[in-house]
Amino acid sequence: MPHYKLSVSPGDQALSHLDLASQKKTLDDLCLWIDLHLGEPLGWQQLLTQSGLDYQTVQALFCAYKNTTPMDWVRGRRSTEAESSPLKKARRVLSLPELKPH
Repeated sequence: MPHYKLSVSPGDQALSHLDLASQKKTLDDLCLWIDLHLGEPLGWQQLLTQSGLDYQTVQALFCAYKNTTPMDWVRGRRSTEAESSPLKKARRVLSLPELKPH
């Protein structure tokens, strides 16, 4: 997995109009929205519309605070959600060996 820049330099054009608290809140709100819409098609247009930000700013926020790209974040959240789905949990439980009383 590639490594991305963990911090944003003070002169970063994409984030210069947002203060640090605002950046984090904006990203947290967008990540929550993503989690609530994982079952829907999610692409750049949806992320930009929801956040009200431009491509460079959304990209810079994810790289700075999540150490990944927005689309990799979406794929990762979908993967995590699939692993924790009730059906997946039931399959894990059913595949456990049966416990016998002593």
